[in-house]
Amino acid sequence: MQIHLLVPFLEELISAYEERQRKLSLSEQITNISPLTIDDWIDEYQECLQVISLCILLHRQDLLKRFVLLIDNAGYAGTDTLYEDLLIKVLPDREDIDQWYHDAYTPLTQAIYVEDKNNAPELLKKYCANWYSSFDQAPWHDSHKDGDEGSYVGYWALEAGAIAFLYDIDDSDIDHMIYPKDLVNYARGIAH
Repeated sequence: MQIHLLVPFLEELISAYEERQRKLSLSEQITNISPLTIDDWIDEYQECLQVISLCILLHRQDLLKRFVLLIDNAGYAGTDTLYEDLLIKVLPDREDIDQWYHDAYTPLTQAIYVEDKNNAPELLKKYCANWYSSFDQAPWHDSHKDGDEGSYVGYWALEAGAIAFLYDIDDSDIDHMIYPKDLVNYARGIAH
């Protein structure tokens, strides 16, 4: 598959989140409700990071701004390090904070801030190695075992790829099946 063909699907996805937010706002009578509860639910946080990462890796800052507006307006701006670290390289006026919602993301966050940048690839590898087991409560976990009746579409740590791209981390030795190396290479090809 050619990666640029993902863009129309991403556009549809962002529109669907905007529509979900609109409907939630009406039903819950909360003006700026988030379409995802990222502080309480690790799978919804993961979903949020995946959308942000796709926008970054596909170089769609316009879509990123639309999606982040939904999350920020619900009060999540400046509350999570990894969320902000993904955004700070592409959107202005983000906050630099030192706290995050979910411990599963500690190695990924450490890859950004490690003193010796030569250790960042090992932290990315560690994150990828623990990624799947960190989401054992997620609705999609083990969906690959559901056969033709399931909704399995693959497991991807898109946020690991976005961090490698944004922070120029050497990913040449990362060969984990969930690491989106092709997307990272695509992003790097457009950036140069």
